Amino acid sequence: MSVVETLALIRSLLPNPRFLILKGEQRRTGWNAKALGYEIENNYPVFTDDELVAAVAAGQLIAVETGKPNGLFDVEFDPYEALGSVGAEEWIAENISRLEGLVTIVVKSPRSGFHVWGLASSEAIDLDTLTDWLWKIQEDPSLGIGEEPRIKPDTIHFQSVNGSDYCILPPSPGYKFLGKNRSIREL
Repeated sequence: MSVVETLALIRSLLPNPRFLILKGEQRRTGWNAKALGYEIENNYPVFTDDELVAAVAAGQLIAVETGKPNGLFDVEFDPYEALGSVGAEEWIAENISRLEGLVTIVVKSPRSGFHVWGLASSEAIDLDTLTDWLWKIQEDPSLGIGEEPRIKPDTIHFQSVNGSDYCILPPSPGYKFLGKNRSIREL
């Protein structure tokens, strides 16, 4: 899917989405290409489709804002932390039907992680509903009683008091849609 097609899809799913170009920034732990790289506060930049296309062509990441403007959130899973990169790739390939069973957009990230998108029906995420919904991913018939699931949520990107949260959009470098779902489930 091209940048223009992705932008059209997001516009069809979210009212007034705010698209961002991630400039990256130096942090104590090193360079972070996923960081915004500029201050927003209440003055959101407006990027044209041409600027967003050019950013991806130049190797930058583009994103859509999460939280209050539209209720969008994403739950990040990093299976490579438990399974290693090869194991994570195998898990994703073997479990694509589980991911599609969530009936929402799922985006694969560069380090064999994935992001499950949802829409909060209010200004807060109902964690009980979220947990029940995501159990399709976490349940593992091979687990014994009392064993922890290997695939667990790492982070929820929704709204931060410290800055903007966002979902990185395919076809940003290293990101792609998993499965066929092109809708966002409301919880």
